[in-house]
Amino acid sequence: MDDQTNVGRSPSRLEKALSLLDPPSRRVVSLWLEGKTDGEVAASLGLPERIVAALRARALACLRDSIALEAPPESPPDSPPESPPKGRDAPAEPAG
Repeated sequence: MDDQTNVGRSPSRLEKALSLLDPPSRRVVSLWLEGKTDGEVAASLGLPERIVAALRARALACLRDSIALEAPPESPPDSPPESPPKGRDAPAEPAG
């Protein structure tokens, strides 16, 4: 992304969550989001592939949690209206 694109735009939930990651995890996830494999990320950053895989897994879990916490609460599914009680549980009818 170039800086011109982001002018006047508030950061997305993903961008906010990415900013919470430590720099090595952020670099791993950024490269992974570009489509690089763990092996390619490892070679690019000079880290063992198993470390890259662990950083990525931990970072994705953190991102998932951060984004979930920031999401608006889900509204309950529409439930059918309650039927009025029948029989002896029904309210008494006014005497008339």
